Amino acid sequence: MKSHGGARGLNNSSDYLCWPTGITTLPDEYSYIKGWHGDSIAYSDTILTNDYGTVFNFFIGLFNPQGEVEWIHTIDEERIGFDYNQIDTDKKGNVYMGAQLRGCNHFKCYCDEYRCEPTGSYDLFVAIYSRKGALRWVKTTIRGTGYSWLSSVSAADTNEVYMGGYFTDYISIGGEYYSDNRNAFLARIGQDLNQAPPDIALTNYAVAENLPAGTEVGIFTTPDPNPDDLHTYQLVAGDGTNDADNDQFSIHQDTLVTAQIFDYEVQSEMKIYIQATDAGGYTFEKGLTIEISDISEASGMEKNSEIPFRCFPNPVNDLLVVQWDKSQIQATVQLEITDLNGQILIQKNLADSIRHEIEMKDLPPGIYFIKSPGIKYPEF
Repeated sequence: MKSHGGARGLNNSSDYLCWPTGITTLPDEYSYIKGWHGDSIAYSDTILTNDYGTVFNFFIGLFNPQGEVEWIHTIDEERIGFDYNQIDTDKKGNVYMGAQLRGCNHFKCYCDEYRCEPTGSYDLFVAIYSRKGALRWVKTTIRGTGYSWLSSVSAADTNEVYMGGYFTDYISIGGEYYSDNRNAFLARIGQDLNQAPPDIALTNYAVAENLPAGTEVGIFTTPDPNPDDLHTYQLVAGDGTNDADNDQFSIHQDTLVTAQIFDYEVQSEMKIYIQATDAGGYTFEKGLTIEISDISEASGMEKNSEIPFRCFPNPVNDLLVVQWDKSQIQATVQLEITDLNGQILIQKNLADSIRHEIEMKDLPPGIYFIKSPGIKYPEF
């Protein structure tokens, strides 16, 4: 059992007017509690206050299984509206609550405040808070001078929220419904709310080998049911297989770019795992396969049965790649680069590896030969 309470005398002496009007418990035993509070009420280190002089305000909060507050917010009323057990949650842990709206309500959420003004005498509202306590949206009805009452709120997800109650005069929830007497209503709201992105696509799924790091692969696109929604993309952890090559790429805004020079003969495809996030915070994740395209390295440089290695690109500007036939790898490889006169300009003793990279940018333009002991390689 855990007790929370208020302290007297901030605006008036009505702190005793503090009680819950609804509770719902999540599968992990965390609970949402909503209710009314008076002048001030202390929940752990959070104090909710009444800033507009009404006898009490709404509150809603999330409590852990030990009864401690995870977060709690006030809805500060300028005129008292009534509510009781109008509360529900969806499968993502969002919580929905509703009540009457008779004066301006101030939805105070952390350092932010959202003002909601009524247009009739007894409007109704439904609000959604995320599991972390963020106010996602507030929906209101529009009505005239009669009376309306919200009896229940039920939610499957943010796009399938139901509210039920009764009204007199008229009520508008996406349309106007008139009544001379008291009528019940059941309405679905949320169809125009943000929906999670359903897919991730890439304008191109292949990149050629031997291209420098920073080469653009393709642009991400997301077919979102919200036409004007914006999306951000990032590489995220998958199952260890579908994200195996995340570190070989980076994302610049909505563009996938390479972070390495690829070699088709070493690896012909890459596995990455992408997350798209829309403006409302909803996400979609998907594994993508990027094909590495084989290119014909320049004539005179092709591998043949007499030469245990090949080098590319040809001609070369900065970085020469030397790749050995797997069956011909030696513990230590000696390579020499000479000019037309046979003068050795670069000499490398390379450890056991299939692929080596040699800096050539300091050599002047010309024709050079690459040799390994006993083998003469064609000019480049």
